[in-house]
Amino acid sequence: MELQIADNLKVILKHFKINQEDFGEMTGTSQKTISNYCTRVSTPDLDMIFLLKKMTSISVDTLLFGKVRSIDLPDRLYGQSNNIEGEKGEPIKMLIDTSRLEERLSLLEYEVSKLKNKQ
Repeated sequence: MELQIADNLKVILKHFKINQEDFGEMTGTSQKTISNYCTRVSTPDLDMIFLLKKMTSISVDTLLFGKVRSIDLPDRLYGQSNNIEGEKGEPIKMLIDTSRLEERLSLLEYEVSKLKNKQ
């Protein structure tokens, strides 16, 4: 099963009319990193995947393996504001709860292995 995160990220950026540079600023990463995700040069790490899930309310499974459609997306990104920062001035990336990241990683690896076994 091929990862669809690159195509889904492009749909997300287009839907919200956000360029790669602004999205990089919003998520605490660079435009080049976002470009690499969109062109399949690299794959987003778990922090970025869970951040996309939180920002869009799209499941991790759909972000990775499904097809995100513009109609599935909310009108506004969670945490989006006019100044590209959260309410307290922190980058949106800080909205993700990393306290249970190791547990989430194990769960994600388990889910990915189940999906691969279905092939």
